[in-house]
Amino acid sequence: MDFVGIAAMLGAIIFSLGVHEAAHGWAAERFGDPTARELGRITLNPIKHIDPVFTILVPIVLYMVVGFAFGGAKPVPFNPMRFRPGTNIKRAIMWIAAAGPISNFILAFVAMLISQLALAYTNPGVTGGFTFRFLSSMVTINILLGMFNLLPIPPLDGAKVLAGFLPNKMANMMYRLERYAILFFFIIVYSNVGRYIMKPMDWMETQYSIVVGAIVRLLT
Repeated sequence: MDFVGIAAMLGAIIFSLGVHEAAHGWAAERFGDPTARELGRITLNPIKHIDPVFTILVPIVLYMVVGFAFGGAKPVPFNPMRFRPGTNIKRAIMWIAAAGPISNFILAFVAMLISQLALAYTNPGVTGGFTFRFLSSMVTINILLGMFNLLPIPPLDGAKVLAGFLPNKMANMMYRLERYAILFFFIIVYSNVGRYIMKPMDWMETQYSIVVGAIVRLLT
């Protein structure tokens, strides 16, 4: 990739991870926990969410070496003890976890819609510019982030989503596995488990294209 492509991809990763983490904090606040708000983490300011290694260095190195961008941001903390009285803690944790991937799927759809409207109203040369390449990266990266984070492997969000449907004893076991996050990280990277989301990613992007194409035809 040239400089513009790398800059567009890196910008999309940083922005998308920031929205992802802010969504976790926003969801926690809906259940009464203001921890993320107090720490200034419910914000689109990427500086608040950046981890120098996992947000910047790891995605660039992986993409350049294996063509697969994988990274992370500083996790947004939440405190179940601060949930509103009567809250089903297991289900609340499930929705807080799901908020991140959901935000990524919404971002991907919006980015695709804007990029296709730009193509419809401008000349084809727009595809070489930073903005269009940023939007294109947003589509791919956000679908990837959403799908990947829904894998039911600690410490990914999918593990907490799965725990929300498990009996309490099994759910607590799933939560405790997060203490081995670094081990699971290396397993995820070196096992290439990400290959299992390629077909679902293609399917989702195709569905987005169908819906976005219909909307663009209505608006142009």
